[in-house]
Amino acid sequence: METRLKKEFDKKDVQRLRNLISGNFGDNTTIQVGYDKFREDHKEGDVWDEFGKTWTVKDGIKQRFDALEDIRKSVVPPMFCPKCGKIMNSHHDDKFYAIKGFCYDCSIKDDTEKVRLREYESYARKFQLNNVREYIKDAREIIISQMNACSSKIYTEDGDEQNIVGGLSMRDVAQKWLDELDEYEKTIENEYQRTN
Repeated sequence: METRLKKEFDKKDVQRLRNLISGNFGDNTTIQVGYDKFREDHKEGDVWDEFGKTWTVKDGIKQRFDALEDIRKSVVPPMFCPKCGKIMNSHHDDKFYAIKGFCYDCSIKDDTEKVRLREYESYARKFQLNNVREYIKDAREIIISQMNACSSKIYTEDGDEQNIVGGLSMRDVAQKWLDELDEYEKTIENEYQRTN
């Protein structure tokens, strides 16, 4: 009988056996070829561009810099109330955070304190007037955008084009609405000044 091996050992097999015999169980048996990725170390608050995206380090964590982060923070309520530190997990907390900037319980305490100090009526009136101011601002933007988009042509449901002749044009109607909004805004401003 012949004692010859039918298969030869590779160099890595021999090296593995040498490592096992010498007690170096975790040593490599081959050398890998590749590249090392260039790595920059960044500190807290650094902002840099990488592959077309802006990154920053916040609280020790690499995060993608987002230009809409401030808007997101104002819309998405935090986990804890900024005023009392309580967990905001009620559906009332979400609504009141969007309006007042703190939780439902703090809002109730704040309103109760204003009632106790006899300041609630003027506070509520100012709140309502601010809502009307914002409504007027939004209405003005809508009217102006519609006025800029309108033309003297109307398309019927059949797709036919018709020209408007005579009467008020869309721009005249929009201008009348804007004038009425101006008068209404003056009335609101006078009321707001009176409540101060």
